[in-house]
Amino acid sequence: MRRKEYQELLHGIFIGGAFDTESMVENEQVDLIVDLRVEAPFLTVSDSDVQRVHIPLTDGATDQTESLKRAIDTIVDANRSGKKIGFH
Repeated sequence: MRRKEYQELLHGIFIGGAFDTESMVENEQVDLIVDLRVEAPFLTVSDSDVQRVHIPLTDGATDQTESLKRAIDTIVDANRSGKKIGFH
């Protein structure tokens, strides 16, 4: 078991940093990683069954309503369908 430096926000929804994704996959068996960073280097997870979605949100930027809505909808829809989600 990897060290846990992320938090469970709600049942089945985990929030952490970019380098917490492997731990989320290993410890929590997440099905989906939502990457909210603008600069998203190719961080890969060892489990090829884990889906990765990139929805960039820029710190301090205005007019990000659509991106924020897309991120929320993606997480909510996945959770409602029974998936475990990690985001950072």
